[in-house]
Amino acid sequence: MNSTDVTRLQNALGDLLKQLERFDTGLEDGFSTLDVAWKRLDDVWDGHAYSDFVTSWDEVRQMMRQYNEISVRYENFLRERIVALGNFERSM
Repeated sequence: MNSTDVTRLQNALGDLLKQLERFDTGLEDGFSTLDVAWKRLDDVWDGHAYSDFVTSWDEVRQMMRQYNEISVRYENFLRERIVALGNFERSM
């Protein structure tokens, strides 16, 4: 592996990290918008269908929390790999 290969790999990881950060930000913003709309709907909706929706929405909230935890770890992992590649490249 030469310096050019390391730089290409670093750039590819950097691009992936940027894409993931944009996706995660968009997902979080979209989910927040839906959650606000849900709270407004919560004020006027009741009945059996409401109960089913509440149960499902609570599951979605839990999945979003889990995804956010995982994505933060993945973003940190990518940052660490980028730094490690930079350190490796400087040592060549």
